[in-house]
Parts: sequence; C-alpha cells; structure tokens
Amino acid sequence: MWSLTRAAAVALCAQAGMLAQAAEPRPIAIVHGTLGDGRGGAADPLDALTPRQREILQLAAEGHSSKEIAQRLGLSPRTVEAHRAQLMERLDLHDVAGLVRFAVKVGLVTPEG
Repeated sequence: MWSLTRAAAVALCAQAGMLAQAAEPRPIAIVHGTLGDGRGGAADPLDALTPRQREILQLAAEGHSSKEIAQRLGLSPRTVEAHRAQLMERLDLHDVAGLVRFAVKVGLVTPEG
C-alpha cells in the first residue's frame, strides 16, 4: 500500500501539469489502483478516473467500439484502447463486460430493459 497526503498528491499532479489549482490536504491511500480517503469509507470510485477516462468508460459501456469512440472524441483508436487498458488496470477489471458492470454499478450508464 502506498500512502501520501492529498497535499503531496496535489503537488505531484501540479508539477506534472495535471491540476489547475491545489486543494486542502488530507490523507489518501492508493491500494490496487483505487483511491481511498483514509477515513475508513470508500471514496467515489469515479474520483480515481480522469475526465477523459470517465468519458471513454461511459461510451464503451454504452456499446461504442474503439473506432466509434475515437471518431467521436477526435482520437486515434489506439489512444482509446490505451485509455481503456488504463481504466481496466486502475479499476482492477479484466474485461469489457467488467467495465460495463462497473459503469452500471456507479450510475454512469443505466441498463436497457
């Protein structure tokens, strides 16, 4: 398990140009690619994803192919596949069906019935 304060994580992200502004410090634990807030409760699993990853997750869960997602977002299909692979690793999921179940579970998409 890796543990660092939110201030340290914000500083690292800011240094890498990933954040526009800093936030108040609080402990964050990184365990198996997911984030927890160090207070015993589970953080929103979507908080562990970038806005682009959320967008790709939603489109993939809606049934769009990598090629369709790439065309829609102005990316290459390989970039979409790379984002999907990062999503699966970060969320400890092993197939696209797992991504769809996760998206339904967190309310990103609704099952069609």
